[in-house]
Amino acid sequence: MKITIESSGIDLTPSLKIYIENKLGTLSKIIEKLEGGKSEAEIVAEVSRTTKHHHKGFIFRAEGNLKFGKTLLRAEANGEDVRAAVDFLKDELKREIVNFKERFSALSRRKERSAKKDIRLSKEARF
Repeated sequence: MKITIESSGIDLTPSLKIYIENKLGTLSKIIEKLEGGKSEAEIVAEVSRTTKHHHKGFIFRAEGNLKFGKTLLRAEANGEDVRAAVDFLKDELKREIVNFKERFSALSRRKERSAKKDIRLSKEARF
């Protein structure tokens, strides 16, 4: 999985970059299961500060775009600290992936049910 990190309004230190890569790298296991072993996913993460004059509250923002195949999943999170915002972002992206996975499996289940209804056997047929 490829992880691209952008920042605006704050300095992207090497320790912060490693922290973000480790947190968002844990999502690769879920994505690989979803894709069936292919790991062509890309995460574009942006961390920023919402205001320059506030010092308390949720002033840090993290945004992530996850692309795999033809699918784009997006999540945003705010936090009191950059690391807290990244933690919330990881949780939101994980929730988006699970929702996508469940939607995809529900669609296949519905197709299976409709196919079963279409198959009608005569009463004389025995197995």
